[in-house]
Amino acid sequence: MKEMEIVFEWYTEKDFDELKEMAFALQEEDPADLPMTEAKIIKTASESLACPEKIQIFMFKSDGATIGYGMLTFIWSNEYGGDVTNIDEVYIKKGYRNRQAASSFFRHVLATYKDTAMFEIEATPSNEGALSLYKKFGFELSVNTHLRRLPDKI
Repeated sequence: MKEMEIVFEWYTEKDFDELKEMAFALQEEDPADLPMTEAKIIKTASESLACPEKIQIFMFKSDGATIGYGMLTFIWSNEYGGDVTNIDEVYIKKGYRNRQAASSFFRHVLATYKDTAMFEIEATPSNEGALSLYKKFGFELSVNTHLRRLPDKI
């Protein structure tokens, strides 16, 4: 299929309904540890507007249509001696997949955040398509195992 012309725009409040629809679709296709809720999406979207140094959401547009989104979060790492850019979520609507949208986003992120000490992304082990794509962009399995603990309130 032909590669699309894609523009990456920062999320604005007018994008909320499409972001919500895609976030639920991502959860349905590739379930995470915890279920997605509208309250989480509202909180994430609000945080991206208030604290872009902490989280940024990009809406993927092609010919005026929203075709996907990507979410970045940022932390400091002493081990890597700089900022870590975490590619937290990437989602492309079904009708636009396999047309280089995700690859265009990765190229955009790698070029825009070139001073990052490390890029990080995670994938469900069974999501072979995502793993293959990430490896094409130089991502490798970490030597560390990530452990999690949720606060008692969740």
